[in-house]
This record gives sequence, structure tokens and C-alpha cells, in this order.
Amino acid sequence: MSSIIKKAHLRLDPLRVLYVITLLIITFFVFWLHKDIDDTFEKVYSSFIANEVTLTGELAENIEKKIAEKVPDHPIIRLAKNPELQHEIDNLLSLFSTTHFRYVYILAEDRGRLRYLADGSKEIDQRGLFGQKFDPDTDAWSKALTTAHPQFSIQKDYTGLWLTYYYPLKIWSDTRALLVFDISLQAYTGFSRILEPVKYLLKILSFTLLVLLAATIIWSTLFYIQRRKNSIDPLTHLYNRNLLLRIKNHIDLSTTSVLMVDLDHFKRINDRYGHEAGDTVLLHAARILQRVTRLDDIIIRYGGEEFLVFIVGVTDRKRILQIAYRIHQAFLEQPVKSHGETIHLTASVGVVPIPGKTMGIEDAIQLADKMLYIAKTSGRNRVVVFEEETDAPRPLLFKEIEELIEHGKLFFLYQPIVSAQSGEIVRYEVLARLRGKNRIFRPDEFIPPLRGTLVYRTLSKQLLENAFNLCREKEVSLSINFDINDFLDETLFEMIFDEIRNHKDIAERLTVELLEETTLPDLNLLSEKIQRLRELGIHIALDDYGKGYAGLNYLIYFRPDLVKIDRIIIAKAMEDKIVLDILKTLQDAASNMGVATVAEGIEDAETADMVKKIGINYMQGYFFGKPSEKIP
Repeated sequence: MSSIIKKAHLRLDPLRVLYVITLLIITFFVFWLHKDIDDTFEKVYSSFIANEVTLTGELAENIEKKIAEKVPDHPIIRLAKNPELQHEIDNLLSLFSTTHFRYVYILAEDRGRLRYLADGSKEIDQRGLFGQKFDPDTDAWSKALTTAHPQFSIQKDYTGLWLTYYYPLKIWSDTRALLVFDISLQAYTGFSRILEPVKYLLKILSFTLLVLLAATIIWSTLFYIQRRKNSIDPLTHLYNRNLLLRIKNHIDLSTTSVLMVDLDHFKRINDRYGHEAGDTVLLHAARILQRVTRLDDIIIRYGGEEFLVFIVGVTDRKRILQIAYRIHQAFLEQPVKSHGETIHLTASVGVVPIPGKTMGIEDAIQLADKMLYIAKTSGRNRVVVFEEETDAPRPLLFKEIEELIEHGKLFFLYQPIVSAQSGEIVRYEVLARLRGKNRIFRPDEFIPPLRGTLVYRTLSKQLLENAFNLCREKEVSLSINFDINDFLDETLFEMIFDEIRNHKDIAERLTVELLEETTLPDLNLLSEKIQRLRELGIHIALDDYGKGYAGLNYLIYFRPDLVKIDRIIIAKAMEDKIVLDILKTLQDAASNMGVATVAEGIEDAETADMVKKIGINYMQGYFFGKPSEKIP
């Protein structure tokens, strides 16, 4: 077992368990003794309270007489009109505010609520202001007002034991009011301490000690067993993310490397062979990782088919890479058998060797995940290593993105979209950019780490506000981009909906371009969300059509106002007659559905002429204008 896990106290340490058991025995023992107070002690307690109530009642009567002299009637009206009188009553009460009578104040019933009339607290800044609302925390308040008889309650806080005495003032016929004392019971507390040795002698019974000892042992055993279970993945018996929360502060990144391992095409395995075979593959993958790593390394099932591996105590970069490639090769060499089928596996691996002290554990994991993403998008079945010393641009980490946005480094560019027939600009597409120290970052470089965070929602709101301000100021139409899954985030969607609704008068100038995902979302739910936005007047466009996997489904379900055909399709149509025919068919289908089309990536006159002849409605590209920070 890894030394890091031992430091996180996930292993039962006999000495630690013995210490906890002993502590629990003492704690429960003392609690028992304090709880079971004998009759004599109860009588002393009752007598002490009765004495405090009697003395406080006599004091309250004297204070009531003095208040009657200064405020004979209509106290709320009189005090409201006379701040000096307020101050005089406060000072009167403060004469009786001592270490014993900690707080002395007057509350009056006004329109069904209790409010301060006066407060004699010694600390002026702690006094309740005249007319300030007071929320009672016990029924004694209302009982004292209703019955016109004094009441009291006992409470305990971090400062000690307190008695609150509520004395109904009978001097005002038109106002129900209470004179309240908060009384310290420190004298009683001191007396109880004297009786503690007696209570110990009365309660030391051997069978109680044995029962408590047995119960503590059982509880401690169950606690550690359950705690360990909560850190174990039930399928693979590897650690899960709960472990990561416990050990992350114990990981020394100057001697630990971070690897992210993902099974390639795992969804296909599930779809083809069934989920039972998928579970067998995951269990097999876990055994492979355990065989090719060392006992001191930590393996965590991070996601469905994704594993996080910490290589602990190896600082030689060459050895770290050997381990990473050994993991990659092991999946190739060790297929799994399930129900008579041989399933061949491959894995993609992202590696961050020895992150050092320049980043936190979350950033190191995020960076390993980025390397894994590069491996998967580069064809899968490969190892991608983060090379900090090379000139290749390092992916931005979440904290870096957040800081750049906070320092105003987010800005927008605007690229014109023109009519294919007239060449006139019909709208501009808004393109978000992030200005770093040495380069400008595109959305695909800084948006993914933000998704699902408050920063992303703030950025989305900023994008909408900027777009509507320009629509109103420049009297132009704009297109903005959102990911399909943004609409399935209820909080984010409602923010988008509210922002558009607040600008409903110019919503028709806004087009929302949807970027598809590689996996199909709930199309029915998404269609309902899009319809809600349409009712506000905005237009819906499918962006990069033909690039992804689900474009036809989106076209059928959403019936967008615009379809933006991906630049790759347009470029290939110039060279390949089959692609050109497909493009013509797509244009005809869109035209029959009443959907306008936009050709992306137009960079020369020849391509523009081809697009125009096909009948595509709009064009966008460097031939008509590069993205600019200002709209003419």
C-alpha cells in the first residue's frame, strides 16, 4: 500500500484505534456522569433559579417605577419623537447592566412584531436600535405578553449558562412591553463544578465501563470498515475519487507523476458485447494496471473507463516514461475473453512527469487530462507526454484562465457574413478570444476547462450582454456560439433565457449558433429548450454542419433557421465532384425545408463563385473580411 495512503489514515493503525477508543470511553463516561444528577443537586439547582427569579423580579419593579416617571404613556410615540429621551432610558438601563446582568433591554409589541424600545448594553455598538426588529427564539416571550406574568427561560451558549427573565411592563395601557434581563449563572456553574467529584464517585460502575468499551470497539471497527468501503470502487476494487479527496494534500508533486489512462472505444465494446462484457473489460483493465505498476503507486478509477495513476517516488523521467509505455503496451498484449469472444484492447495515456511545486494537484490532473485528450483526438492508442521545456504552447489551466478573465483579457472579434447574391453584410459572427502573455487563445483552448463552472456562466452572460449592446448601438445583427450541452445545463439555460427575454425587443437580431457534440443528447428535451428561445424571437443556426456525427438528427429535430456548412466540406467540393454533388443535395434539401445556408471558409473568388452557383444563401470567410475587434 502506498505511503501516501497511509499518511491519509486510510489504514487501521492499532495505536490510533486504541487512542480513539480510550478517548471515546472517557468522553462517554463523563457525559453519563453529568447527565444523571442526583436529587440533592436538582433541589440546589431549583433553589438557585428561584432565588435569581425573585431578586430579578424585585429589581424589575423598581426599574418599572423609574421608567413610568420618564415615560408615563405612549412609549413608542414619545421615544420616536425624542432621541434624547431614548438615550436617557438607555442610560437608565445601563446602570443595572453588570457582569451578572449582562443585558437589560425593553421590547415593545408593534403591529404584531417585537421591537427594541431601549437597550442598556454597556457596549454602545452592541445595543439594539430603537425600532429594530427582534425575533424571539422561545415561547416565553409571547406567554409573558399574553398572561402579563413574568416568565423565564434557561439557555446555554459558548460563554456559559444564562437565564433570561421576561417582565411585562404594566405602566402603559396602550402598549404591551417586556423588560428583559439576561442573567449569568456562573455562580451555579461554579457550584456544579464542586459537585463533580461526588458525581464521579456515584457513577463509577464497572459494568458501565465494560459496556462503553465494547460499544466503542464495535463502533470504531464499523467506522473504519465503512470508510474504507467508501474509498473503493465496487466493480474494479480500485480506489475511487473519494480517496483523492483524502490524499491530495499528502501528494508531493516533486516526487510524483500523474497519468491519465483511458480505454479506447469502450462505448463500442458496451454496444457490441453488452454491459456485462464491458464490466469484464473494466475489471481486466484494473488488473493490468495493478500488474504493471508498483505497490507504492496509486490507481484510481476516475471515471467510467478512465483511470488516474500516481507514480510515487520516481524522479527519473526515463523510468516514468517506461512505466507509461509499459501500461500502453500491456493493453495491446493482453486481450480479454468474455462469453467466448476475444476483445482486443487499446488505451490512450496522458502523462505529466513530476509537475513539481509550480502547480497544485488539481492543475496537474487537468494537465494530464489534456494530454489524454490530445492522445484521443490524434488517433487514440498512444502516449502523449507533457513537455514543459519545449516551445510548444502549454495548455491553459483553469486558474490561469480564470485570472486572465478577471484581469479583463477576454475580448471579442467580429467576422462579417455576407449575402451570396448581393455581397452585402447581413450579420457578424461574434468570436471570443483570450489574450495571454505571449499569444491569443481561441475558444477551444480555454472554453472546455470552464464548462459547468460559475466562471463559464459569467462568461456566457458577458457574451450575451455584449452582443445585445452592439445590436442596439450599431443596429446590426449578430451570431453567437453556444454548445448544445449548454442548453441542457438548467441553471445556464435559464440565465440565457432570461437575458434574451430582457432584450426581447431586439432578439430578432440575434442568431444562436449551436455546436454539436460527438454524443447525441436528449433531442426531445433539447428541442423543447430551442422552441422556448424561438418564441422570444431569436434565430437558431447549426454550426460546422458536416463536421460532426449527428448533423442530420439535429436538422430533423430542430428545423433551424440557418445551417452553416463546415469549411472542410466547402474546400473538398472544389476538388471532388462527389462532394460537390453531396453539397448540392444538401442545399436542395435545406431549400425545400425553408432553411437558409451559410458556406464557411470562403477564401477566394473561385470558391465564392462555386457557392453562389449552387444556390447557398450566405458566405463567410477571409475573402470577405477577417475577424476584427470593431464593427464598422
